[in-house]
Amino acid sequence: MILAAAAILALAFGISWLVTLRGRDYFARIGLVDMPGERKLHFVPTPLGGGAGILAGFLVPIVLGFLFAHLFHDRAGFLPAAVAEHLPGAVSTTPRVLPILMGALLIFGIGLVDDRVGLSPGQKLLGQILVAAGLTVSGIRITLFIDHAAVGALLTIGWAVALMNAFNLLDNANGLSAGVAVVVAGILTVVAIQTDQLFIAALLLTFCGALLGFLLFNFPKASIFMGDAGSLLVGYVMAVCTILFTFYSPNFASTHWPILLPLLVMAVPLFDTGSVIFLRIREGRPIFQGDRRHLSHRLMAMGMSETQAVVTIWLLTFCTGIAATLLYKTNLFGCLVILAQTLAVLGLIVVLEITVGARK
Repeated sequence: MILAAAAILALAFGISWLVTLRGRDYFARIGLVDMPGERKLHFVPTPLGGGAGILAGFLVPIVLGFLFAHLFHDRAGFLPAAVAEHLPGAVSTTPRVLPILMGALLIFGIGLVDDRVGLSPGQKLLGQILVAAGLTVSGIRITLFIDHAAVGALLTIGWAVALMNAFNLLDNANGLSAGVAVVVAGILTVVAIQTDQLFIAALLLTFCGALLGFLLFNFPKASIFMGDAGSLLVGYVMAVCTILFTFYSPNFASTHWPILLPLLVMAVPLFDTGSVIFLRIREGRPIFQGDRRHLSHRLMAMGMSETQAVVTIWLLTFCTGIAATLLYKTNLFGCLVILAQTLAVLGLIVVLEITVGARK
């Protein structure tokens, strides 16, 4: 099992690294670059399109894996038993995977158009909603113990759009969005293995490898950015993986509290997005108008370097996420302690933001 996990991670990493390396010069040559600006942290034109590496690192291993399963599921005697026993399951899962891959290509395409020619906020939001709606039509939706398809569809669309925008808005410093996604995906992988959800664990490991291959070129110094194509894709994959997850089952949880796990793991990026939107509304500015009010900017205003601010947010995300893995193992009191810890971390962020605001 460990060797299979390492192989998945290495394959996704290698493909992402190679595509990002080759794409960096190509995207610069065709003029797909992000120019310096008043609200931006970089000072030289930097290629966009790093999301192509993430996309390739995620999609190619999955496609190869399912092709392999279809070819050898009935003649897998040459494979270790721990691998061979999962091939028939992979074959039967194919109809659910195809809509996920199609959605990934569509949301990447929407982001790429935005990077290349620009889309209005309304156009981009409509594209996100349509992609999320496509998931619900294919049967991938949130239930939350509510046996009503329309409610599940609305919850799914709302959650997917929220995460796509959260990771899109989080892409405001080198390595921030991709790094937070690695932390989140890594923690969710641990939970997936704990609860024997090996298909989701494989998806998350593939995604981790794809993100790490890109991060080599984006942190601490960036020679390429993921662009909206990449950040929307990151949010989409995070949404899909959490929607596919079974967070409660009598087989591995004694309470219903684990359904809060995705909120706790995503607490920092969701809080940052929510606070920025709140500030923009309060000040009467369009919510999609960029500014320097994100947590990363506030940490830098306190004297941190860009790298220090990014690592701090990675660690804050880890603090809220790692405790959430215990939701499956604890009673009501323990769950309340975990929630209190998460609120304390978010409270710390509020104190930091108020401190910076008072200095201005």
